[in-house]
Amino acid sequence: MQTEVRSSMAVGLAGQIADIGPSDIITYTNEHGDTVPFGVFVTKGSGEGLAVLPDATGEVTGLVGLGVVVRSHTQPQDEGYADGDVMPVIKKGRVWVPVEDEVTAESAAFVRFVAGAGEQLGAFRSDADGTDAVALPNAKFVTDAAAGELALLDLNLT
Repeated sequence: MQTEVRSSMAVGLAGQIADIGPSDIITYTNEHGDTVPFGVFVTKGSGEGLAVLPDATGEVTGLVGLGVVVRSHTQPQDEGYADGDVMPVIKKGRVWVPVEDEVTAESAAFVRFVAGAGEQLGAFRSDADGTDAVALPNAKFVTDAAAGELALLDLNLT
Protein backbone atom coordinates (compact mmCIF):
# COMPACT_ATOMS: atom_id res chain seq x y z
CA MET A 1 0.00 0.00 0.00
CA GLN A 2 1.27 3.47 -0.87
CA THR A 3 2.03 5.48 2.25
CA GLU A 4 3.80 8.49 0.74
CA VAL A 5 3.07 10.94 -2.05
CA ARG A 6 5.66 13.28 -3.59
CA SER A 7 4.60 16.88 -3.91
CA SER A 8 6.81 17.38 -6.98
CA MET A 9 8.54 15.36 -9.66
CA ALA A 10 12.26 14.67 -9.66
CA VAL A 11 14.22 17.12 -11.84
CA GLY A 12 15.31 14.36 -14.18
CA LEU A 13 17.26 11.14 -14.49
CA ALA A 14 20.98 10.59 -15.02
CA GLY A 15 21.71 10.95 -18.73
CA GLN A 16 18.31 12.42 -19.55
CA ILE A 17 18.28 15.16 -22.19
CA ALA A 18 16.97 18.30 -20.53
CA ASP A 19 15.17 20.17 -23.30
CA ILE A 20 14.47 20.34 -27.02
CA GLY A 21 17.18 22.90 -27.73
CA PRO A 22 19.88 22.31 -30.34
CA SER A 23 21.79 19.12 -29.69
CA ASP A 24 24.21 16.74 -31.38
CA ILE A 25 23.88 13.06 -30.45
CA ILE A 26 25.94 10.28 -32.01
CA THR A 27 25.83 6.55 -31.26
CA TYR A 28 28.91 4.58 -30.23
CA THR A 29 29.50 1.00 -29.12
CA ASN A 30 30.63 0.46 -25.54
CA GLU A 31 34.01 -1.31 -25.61
CA HIS A 32 34.95 -0.51 -21.99
CA GLY A 33 34.66 -4.15 -20.92
CA ASP A 34 32.04 -3.34 -18.28
CA THR A 35 28.77 -1.44 -17.94
CA VAL A 36 28.93 2.30 -18.67
CA PRO A 37 26.41 4.21 -16.52
CA PHE A 38 24.05 6.89 -17.82
CA GLY A 39 25.30 10.47 -17.50
CA VAL A 40 29.07 9.89 -17.51
CA PHE A 41 31.67 11.18 -19.96
CA VAL A 42 33.17 8.84 -22.56
CA THR A 43 36.08 9.08 -24.97
CA LYS A 44 37.11 7.38 -28.21
CA GLY A 45 37.85 3.68 -28.00
CA SER A 46 40.29 1.60 -30.03
CA GLY A 47 38.47 1.99 -33.34
CA GLU A 48 35.84 3.87 -35.30
CA GLY A 49 32.49 4.04 -33.52
CA LEU A 50 33.83 2.67 -30.22
CA ALA A 51 33.76 4.42 -26.82
CA VAL A 52 35.37 3.87 -23.41
CA LEU A 53 35.55 5.67 -20.08
CA PRO A 54 38.46 8.15 -19.82
CA ASP A 55 41.66 7.19 -17.99
CA ALA A 56 43.96 10.10 -18.92
CA THR A 57 43.73 13.91 -18.88
CA GLY A 58 43.99 14.22 -22.67
CA GLU A 59 41.00 11.93 -23.12
CA VAL A 60 38.89 14.63 -21.48
CA THR A 61 40.57 17.82 -22.71
CA GLY A 62 41.73 16.65 -26.15
CA LEU A 63 39.97 15.93 -29.39
CA VAL A 64 39.24 12.30 -28.46
CA GLY A 65 36.57 13.22 -25.89
CA LEU A 66 33.15 12.25 -27.21
CA GLY A 67 30.50 13.48 -24.76
CA VAL A 68 27.99 12.32 -22.17
CA VAL A 69 26.18 8.96 -22.28
CA VAL A 70 22.44 9.54 -22.79
CA ARG A 71 19.74 7.46 -21.12
CA SER A 72 17.61 5.39 -23.47
CA HIS A 73 14.10 4.11 -22.84
CA THR A 74 15.28 0.74 -24.19
CA GLN A 75 17.68 0.17 -21.28
CA PRO A 76 16.73 -1.03 -17.78
CA GLN A 77 16.24 2.02 -15.55
CA ASP A 78 19.44 2.05 -13.51
CA GLU A 79 21.83 -0.23 -15.36
CA GLY A 80 23.51 1.72 -18.16
CA TYR A 81 25.02 0.09 -21.25
CA ALA A 82 26.73 -3.31 -21.11
CA ASP A 83 29.95 -4.00 -22.99
CA GLY A 84 29.09 -4.24 -26.69
CA ASP A 85 25.86 -2.24 -26.39
CA VAL A 86 25.24 0.71 -28.70
CA MET A 87 24.83 3.91 -26.67
CA PRO A 88 23.81 7.46 -27.60
CA VAL A 89 26.35 10.14 -26.65
CA ILE A 90 25.52 13.86 -26.57
CA LYS A 91 28.26 16.23 -27.80
CA LYS A 92 26.22 19.42 -27.76
CA GLY A 93 23.20 20.32 -25.65
CA ARG A 94 21.93 20.05 -22.10
CA VAL A 95 21.84 16.81 -20.14
CA TRP A 96 21.30 15.81 -16.50
CA VAL A 97 24.40 14.30 -14.87
CA PRO A 98 25.03 12.90 -11.38
CA VAL A 99 27.74 14.81 -9.49
CA GLU A 100 30.26 13.52 -6.96
CA ASP A 101 30.38 16.69 -4.87
CA GLU A 102 28.52 19.98 -4.49
CA VAL A 103 28.47 22.03 -7.69
CA THR A 104 27.23 25.54 -8.42
CA ALA A 105 25.56 27.03 -11.47
CA GLU A 106 27.82 28.73 -14.01
CA SER A 107 30.90 26.83 -12.79
CA ALA A 108 33.28 24.62 -14.77
CA ALA A 109 32.49 20.92 -15.01
CA PHE A 110 35.35 18.56 -14.14
CA VAL A 111 35.51 14.93 -15.31
CA ARG A 112 37.13 12.10 -13.32
CA PHE A 113 39.82 10.12 -15.19
CA VAL A 114 41.41 8.40 -12.15
CA ALA A 115 39.06 6.39 -9.94
CA GLY A 116 39.69 4.83 -6.56
CA ALA A 117 37.36 2.68 -4.49
CA GLY A 118 33.78 3.92 -4.76
CA GLU A 119 34.60 6.41 -7.53
CA GLN A 120 33.41 6.35 -11.15
CA LEU A 121 35.53 7.09 -14.22
CA GLY A 122 33.85 9.75 -16.34
CA ALA A 123 31.90 11.16 -13.37
CA PHE A 124 31.33 14.91 -13.00
CA ARG A 125 32.42 17.11 -10.10
CA SER A 126 33.34 20.71 -9.17
CA ASP A 127 37.14 20.47 -8.96
CA ALA A 128 40.25 18.47 -9.86
CA ASP A 129 40.10 16.28 -6.71
CA GLY A 130 43.87 16.55 -6.43
CA THR A 131 44.95 15.42 -9.89
CA ASP A 132 42.19 12.85 -10.55
CA ALA A 133 39.85 15.06 -12.60
CA VAL A 134 40.19 17.85 -15.17
CA ALA A 135 37.94 20.64 -16.45
CA LEU A 136 35.96 19.69 -19.55
CA PRO A 137 36.40 22.45 -22.17
CA ASN A 138 33.19 24.17 -23.29
CA ALA A 139 31.09 22.66 -20.51
CA LYS A 140 29.51 24.20 -17.43
CA PHE A 141 26.91 23.40 -14.81
CA VAL A 142 23.63 25.26 -15.27
CA THR A 143 22.14 24.38 -11.87
CA ASP A 144 23.36 23.94 -8.31
CA ALA A 145 23.42 20.39 -6.93
CA ALA A 146 24.59 18.63 -3.78
CA ALA A 147 26.85 15.57 -3.80
CA GLY A 148 25.02 12.58 -5.27
CA GLU A 149 22.32 14.71 -6.87
CA LEU A 150 21.73 15.62 -10.51
CA ALA A 151 23.03 18.83 -12.08
CA LEU A 152 22.14 20.21 -15.47
CA LEU A 153 25.21 20.26 -17.72
CA ASP A 154 25.51 22.46 -20.81
CA LEU A 155 28.19 21.29 -23.24
CA ASN A 156 29.39 22.03 -26.75
CA LEU A 157 32.11 19.65 -27.96
CA THR A 158 31.36 20.10 -31.66
